[in-house]
Amino acid sequence: MKAKQSYRQFAGFLAVILTIYILMFIGNYLTPKVVDDFGYCYNWATGERVKSVADIAESMKVHLVYANGRIIPHSIVQFFLMFPDIVFDIINPLFFVGELLLILYYSFDFNLKSFDDRGLIIFCVFGLIWFSQPAFGQVNFWLDGSCNYLLATIIHLLFFLPYFKLYKNAETLKSVWLKILFVVFGFVAGAFSENGSAATMVMAGIVILDRIIKKEKVRIFYYLSLITSLAGYVSMVFVPATSNRGRLAHIHILNGIVECFFIVGLYLPVIAVFVITVMFLLIIKKRENIKGSLLFVFGSFLSLFMLVVVPVQSDRRGYFSVILMTIADLILIKDLIEIPEYRKNCKKIMCCFAAFSVLILSIGFFDIQNTYSLINENRQHIIECREKGQLDVKIPYILPKTKYSAIDGLKYIDTTDSQSWPNDSMAKYYSVNTIIGIPADKDSG
Repeated sequence: MKAKQSYRQFAGFLAVILTIYILMFIGNYLTPKVVDDFGYCYNWATGERVKSVADIAESMKVHLVYANGRIIPHSIVQFFLMFPDIVFDIINPLFFVGELLLILYYSFDFNLKSFDDRGLIIFCVFGLIWFSQPAFGQVNFWLDGSCNYLLATIIHLLFFLPYFKLYKNAETLKSVWLKILFVVFGFVAGAFSENGSAATMVMAGIVILDRIIKKEKVRIFYYLSLITSLAGYVSMVFVPATSNRGRLAHIHILNGIVECFFIVGLYLPVIAVFVITVMFLLIIKKRENIKGSLLFVFGSFLSLFMLVVVPVQSDRRGYFSVILMTIADLILIKDLIEIPEYRKNCKKIMCCFAAFSVLILSIGFFDIQNTYSLINENRQHIIECREKGQLDVKIPYILPKTKYSAIDGLKYIDTTDSQSWPNDSMAKYYSVNTIIGIPADKDSG
């Protein structure tokens, strides 16, 4: 009887995973190339289309001087852009599903088989991230954004996993080869994202420090991987492009703090879940996992607020903060679920939230579809103009309604200068002389 029930739970879990994959595939499919994607189609050194890994390597040398030090994610961007869009549309939802599975793996004591209602829980996690993550479309559907943020999240979580297992006294990395790979992987993890990588390294450092204070043994490969990740971070941050931006930027820390608090406001739902759950656990005196969850809360805020010195704050910089806060939530929710008298009520709340998530999903996909239709109309207009020999093209500016459209918060097209970014690369991609945007408040006809 138990085996049959377990099979049903597992089948339901797989069905939900498949559903989430299909939804994310649709979102990716309905998000065509926009903004930076056009520019990364080309070798920055030669101006020609990227056709090989050698072209990417050559391109990234110039990228270090004029853009930033994130050459690993941007190399992946250029790699995907060598193929038809459908390749990314198929693969990227796997990254998102992998992110969800990692969140559950962290939260449920490194075992995806040990809890009931797995399908309901993972759908609620999906809904919570869908509802709470700022700039969801940029982070998860936009090709350039996904490689820089969604994929970065997976890298960060994989890097920190052995450290969190160390914190929980769980078994990890027995093989010598795995330890060597982990040390090498540290460089990649450190060189991936300015804020996410830094937050993960600090969290790893806290775990090691905690072990040292307790006078417990820490194996050498933990230190080595942290050192290689720091080396990767330095190689990403201290590049000519960063120095050039620093000389041009006028940093206002107070403004940066205010803008970071605004981004925090965008993911208040995951913070509220944490606060409410902590209150319940304190009342019933079940506190053993609160300390561990606070490590993720600290990392969440560190990941965001370390960017107060950056001149321009974008909502997508809260990408990793939401994921870490979600893990903190689930670590504590697991404690409530394990208490028989709370389990039924927790399930009822999750069912209500799952129903609410379906509504929010519908709103998001309606906007994604609408934005896709408008972008496709502009694309067809550009192609028609080119075929008629009209090589100076005007297209309407598009204003999405929600954060689920990738161009929400991005400069879809410049309306004043046809030679500026991203107009120049879009015109090059479509083989016309110029493209200029018609302001959204003007008649596009």
